[in-house]
Amino acid sequence: MQTTMAGWVLVATVMFGSADRVAAQQAAAPSCPTTVAAEFAGWSKPASVAPGGVLPIGSVGRLALKPSAGVSFEVTPTKAPAADTFSGVVRFDVAKAGTYRVALGGAAWIDVVQSGKVLTSTAHAHGPVCSPVKKMVDFVLPAGRYALQLSGAKTAELSVSITTIR
Repeated sequence: MQTTMAGWVLVATVMFGSADRVAAQQAAAPSCPTTVAAEFAGWSKPASVAPGGVLPIGSVGRLALKPSAGVSFEVTPTKAPAADTFSGVVRFDVAKAGTYRVALGGAAWIDVVQSGKVLTSTAHAHGPVCSPVKKMVDFVLPAGRYALQLSGAKTAELSVSITTIR
């Protein structure tokens, strides 16, 4: 096989162009502080929450998930979990109507269920840069008991919190 000068130039351009892009991405990456912001302090030591257990509002729990195929959901997840993923269900109680935020330390599908119905979320976002939060979803909830269904996670454990935002 004969390599031409044009071929070598193409290879060099791809290699150095990629290196330049990586360097630019690294330069643009934020410099994260070594300490966690006060609002995320609970994320450094989440309490264990048993599957099917209760997660208190305002706390951070570490939920042990099970292979998705073996989880008994309140209702079928609105997004079917892929094979070889993990899922789980916890309960939470809302004492006062308001807007509540479910925050996760990793990727998973979130369904909030009450009386056999999946509730509609009102906002979605990624967690703040340099925080342990990867995903946030808001729900307007009246007082009552709810099931939080997490499905399709790639890890067998997931940190989760539910906080009042309004």
